[in-house]
Amino acid sequence: MLMVGVGSNSLHIADGSATAGAVDTNLTAGVIDWTGTMTGWNINFQQGLTGGSVESPELTLTFDATSLSDSSGPLWLYFTYDNLGPTTNGSAVTTITGHASGTGTVNYWATLNSGATWSTLNSGGPFRGLSFYDSSTSALFSSDGYTLKETIKITNPGSDQSVSGVLTLIDPPKAVPDSGTTLLLLGAGLTGLGLVSRLRKRFNKA
Repeated sequence: MLMVGVGSNSLHIADGSATAGAVDTNLTAGVIDWTGTMTGWNINFQQGLTGGSVESPELTLTFDATSLSDSSGPLWLYFTYDNLGPTTNGSAVTTITGHASGTGTVNYWATLNSGATWSTLNSGGPFRGLSFYDSSTSALFSSDGYTLKETIKITNPGSDQSVSGVLTLIDPPKAVPDSGTTLLLLGAGLTGLGLVSRLRKRFNKA
């Protein structure tokens, strides 16, 4: 689900939605694209993209917005991914890149809901300037059925100014030994068996 809001006005865009004003223009399952206006802002592009798996999810929120006046209120963008898990020994890695022209600033939050309340995994900001980057990591422990949410807050950068960026939240798959490591461990095991065999032969001769 994509969401956009300014003040008391908000709009929800579901995956595959054909509702007037809240149309998902991307026909691919797991990807939501939307453009439109919201109380002093042009949202030139907003995309929510899911990837990975329910055990190791990935969310990417891409945004590009332009303020229409000096009095435009803060713009809020949200992207949620439901029915995830279990993730019992994972990590939440959140990164953001982007730019904010004029006096605009950007804040982000990555949050988790496994019941009735939201808890913050990672957050950062305010960021400003023509190029910004941030990355943070936290532990991710949750059972079946939890929800992840990415949130972006954009403050007014002045009239006709733009803010854009990409926010990614990922629980990376657990590392597995590469082929070289596997062969090394296998070789060590075979060497150990050979040593045991030779020792047995010497003992029997004695």
